[in-house]
Amino acid sequence: MIKNTSTFKLTALAVITPLLFTACTSTQSNNQQSDAPVPATKFDLSHWKINVPVDLNNDGKIDEIDVEEIQTYAHPDFFYLDDKGYMVFTSPNKALTSANSTNTRSELRQMIRGSNAKIKTKHSKNNFALAVHPLSDRFGSIGGKMEATLKVDHVALRATDPNKKAAYSVVVGQIHAGKDQALIDTKLGYGWGNEPLKIYYKKWPGHETGSIFLELRT
Repeated sequence: MIKNTSTFKLTALAVITPLLFTACTSTQSNNQQSDAPVPATKFDLSHWKINVPVDLNNDGKIDEIDVEEIQTYAHPDFFYLDDKGYMVFTSPNKALTSANSTNTRSELRQMIRGSNAKIKTKHSKNNFALAVHPLSDRFGSIGGKMEATLKVDHVALRATDPNKKAAYSVVVGQIHAGKDQALIDTKLGYGWGNEPLKIYYKKWPGHETGSIFLELRT
């Protein structure tokens, strides 16, 4: 997700099941019904929210569409069903970003809590843990599984630094993690937080087909 004037688009071809998925602006507010077909009419989004790279409610942050609202939500530029019934995510390379990232995104995030907003986003009951975690029974899930079929039909065509791994690529999936200072102190790994797994689709200029690469961090 390199900053330039190109855009990328992700198209989901099948219903996505947990774990995590990440996917010209309109002037409509979040609460207005878009004319774009609503993805939740075909895909089970009962445990998902989405971030889109605009601030239509003028709160100074990118818009987050919660589980309840996403059931009737579409955005004609960023999140919609196409004429084949596929779920589409689109994001320009230059747009609003979240506080902790320089990359724009139209990104689904799994919400184990569903529409129960009494459980906070970062609460253990809304997140999963590895079975080896000593307090894994306090989490919403032990481990998880994600299945998706998707295509990427556009990535950045130019890059400020073409030698960077992420040049000409887009992130198509990732797992986030919280920092665990006890694990960091013991140097046992799996405690550094951020993204222990990030999956990219990359296509260099002039190449016919692209490739997939992973970043694993422990």
